[in-house]
Amino acid sequence: YVGYYLRLSECVRRYVDRYLDGNSVRMIRLLKFLILFTLCVPAFGTTRYIAQSAGTFTGGSACNGQTAVTVATWNAITKVADDQNYICGTLTAAANTQGFLTLNGNGTAGHPILLTWDTGAVITAPYWNYFGVVNSSGNSYWTFDGGTNGVITASANGTGLANAVYNSGFLFFLGVSNIEIKNLTLSNLYIHLCSLPLSTCTDNGSGTPTQYAIWCQNCSNFTVDHNVIHDAFAGIVTQPVNSGIYSNTSIHDNEIYHCNWSISPENGAANATLSNVTIYNNKLHDWLNWGTSTGTNFHHDGVFAFTAGSGPATAITGLQVYNNQFCGVLDAASGFIYLEDDANTSRPISGSFVFNNLFYPTS
Repeated sequence: YVGYYLRLSECVRRYVDRYLDGNSVRMIRLLKFLILFTLCVPAFGTTRYIAQSAGTFTGGSACNGQTAVTVATWNAITKVADDQNYICGTLTAAANTQGFLTLNGNGTAGHPILLTWDTGAVITAPYWNYFGVVNSSGNSYWTFDGGTNGVITASANGTGLANAVYNSGFLFFLGVSNIEIKNLTLSNLYIHLCSLPLSTCTDNGSGTPTQYAIWCQNCSNFTVDHNVIHDAFAGIVTQPVNSGIYSNTSIHDNEIYHCNWSISPENGAANATLSNVTIYNNKLHDWLNWGTSTGTNFHHDGVFAFTAGSGPATAITGLQVYNNQFCGVLDAASGFIYLEDDANTSRPISGSFVFNNLFYPTS
């Protein structure tokens, strides 16, 4: 910004100097300087603090002593580039809440809107709706940062718990771009309990559950990194649902466990391509808690990429899976990496590279 205004100042000075001289020039220069730095100072983003109750917040680090607003107040605000927003303390939502946080605004290239969990900050509900904490449509240039220990969780959903809601989620995105999710712990969306023998595992579900911790549809330039995700049907799912080309998903340096599918790039949309998905440096382990007494009701996979559907020209291209660790027990119809393109040749998975991964089956 300083360089920009120095160049602007020089441009104005030369223009004025062409028409004025002497004292007039010096006076104009002084006025020009004052105008530039009082009226044209760049508008940096606003810092906000979000807490369960409005008023002075006590606790955490960045939030301590700051004036906080409620979630409802924050949701009504239009956010702009470089805004810094902090989650303060514990935010508790009602059971089956949908779209708890409203993004309502877009950043720009190099100037994202930041949503940061302060030290010890938690967002929780007994169980979440299908589109739980965030239900984002069309937003761009947002960064979700868990900081040192930020958490999103459900407190009572799963086998033998107060609730057994199969269709729920934490972070849902539709048609977004340039989104990053990092440093968060996403836990206990649905705690599915099973131990061998499988005949004792009676939580068999109804169809395919959609407890997805992170679910991104029609997304480009989407990054998920340095998170811990556990106890959900799927950790991270990215998929087209409309025709078009959706490019550049990067999933790296995450630890994902106790999920039936750890990471799933999938495509069932006609005339759609999911391209350039890179999955690397992740630690993916321990899926068998999703075992069922029916044996193959759920197949457990570290990386599960598939194409399906009835329409033509459905594809996944340029998939790369490398430098990951896979560890744990699998059962029938399962794989550490499971690539399943449709038998129809118009729905291929092509141009994939799988290399330098460590597979360690413990049984």
